[in-house]
This record gives sequence, structure tokens and C-alpha cells, in this order.
Amino acid sequence: PRFGSSSPWLIGLGGLIGLMRATHHVERLLPTRVRPQFNRLSEGIITSFSRQQLGQLSALTIIIWSLEGVRVFAVAQALNVSLSIPESVFVALLASLLTTFPFTPAGLGVVESGTVIAVKLFGVLAVPATAVALLDRTIASYSVVVFGGLLYLVSRHK
Repeated sequence: PRFGSSSPWLIGLGGLIGLMRATHHVERLLPTRVRPQFNRLSEGIITSFSRQQLGQLSALTIIIWSLEGVRVFAVAQALNVSLSIPESVFVALLASLLTTFPFTPAGLGVVESGTVIAVKLFGVLAVPATAVALLDRTIASYSVVVFGGLLYLVSRHK
């Protein structure tokens, strides 16, 4: 049977309601040593859907995606490529979406190709679009490595 576009939402909502109602029943079936982890997991899932948490999550999500778009916009401007802020946000969102498909590790090659295609959709020639894609991907990847490495070193010495 084919599911409609609302099916994933209904399945997710059903799972959440089921988790809320059956947590104690499931907990009794689990081995004693696993119960604390299950309780933390179910509590985290249920409380993350509170009104206050959803508001905070939505605000942070908007900020993060805006900054991703600003990064692409800055890269395009640095390379003298004409992309607007909305176009840059679209390119950044597409690149992030492409990293979720497990064709290659971290979407290597897939993300860059998709980014080039997306930038070309906005009237940019292939060579400048490729430059934007490669420079943006380098900045996005290596900034995580550099800052993550520094954070690891700092937190390791505490």
C-alpha cells in the first residue's frame, strides 16, 4: 500500500503518544540494568516536545540555518559570485540535506556536486559555481575539525 505524505507525521505522532502512554509498561519488561537508560531516553524524547522546548529549538534552528546561508553568501561574495541571501540559504540547506544520504562518507563528492548544480540554477557558470562549492565545503568541514579539535584539547585538560 502507498502511504500519503502525511504518513510519516502520523507514524511519528503515534510513536510519541505510544511512548508517553506505555513507558511504564515497557520499563517493567526491560532488564533492571537497562531501565535507567530507557528512562532518560524516553524522558528526553517526551520533554523535547514541550511547548517551551519547541520554541527554543525552532529559534536555534532558524539562527543556525541563517548562519549557514550567510557563510555561503560570504563565500560567494569573496569569489565575486552573485548569490542573494535566500539563494545562499537554499544552497546551504541543500548541501546539508545531501550529507544525510549515505552514498559516501559525509557525502563526499555528492554534496559538492549538488552544490554546484544548485548554484548553477541561479545563473552562475560552472567554474565559479565549482569554486563556491569547494571553498564553502572546505570552510564548513575544516572549521568543525579545527574548533572541535580545540574544544577537545581544552575539555580534555579539565
